[in-house]
Amino acid sequence: MKIWVFLILVTFLGLNTNCSGSHAVQCTMVGEQKICFVREVWGLNGESLAVTTHDNVCREPSSEVDYISNRMRGDHKIRAKVVDGKMYVYSVPFTVPKKPFPVEVISEAYDPTTYFDKDFIKDGYQEFDLGQNMTWCLNDVF
Repeated sequence: MKIWVFLILVTFLGLNTNCSGSHAVQCTMVGEQKICFVREVWGLNGESLAVTTHDNVCREPSSEVDYISNRMRGDHKIRAKVVDGKMYVYSVPFTVPKKPFPVEVISEAYDPTTYFDKDFIKDGYQEFDLGQNMTWCLNDVF
């Protein structure tokens, strides 16, 4: 019986808070700097993406130092490429961090009219699948 109460509580917290849910992280190197994509999913339609230098999937993204987007389109695949030390991210718009980021991140706006016509591999993009290996963080539950 206690386990059911716990599962109901976890479900309730996951559906009703802005900071709980499942998380995924994937990183790449831009020169000497590690850059990570962190995705968080909560509730029925809550989703966010951060571009950060931190690979801790449970770290809360900060508008001070991370690129953040709360307007994901439901696609867990992020495409990015590095050209001349700059990272181009094909995604929804990000909020630019208040403090300087160690590499220049250029957001290439998602365009649904040309999305399926783009050859991302040919254009040099790497795909980051943030729908794989999703995990819960203990700070989400307590």
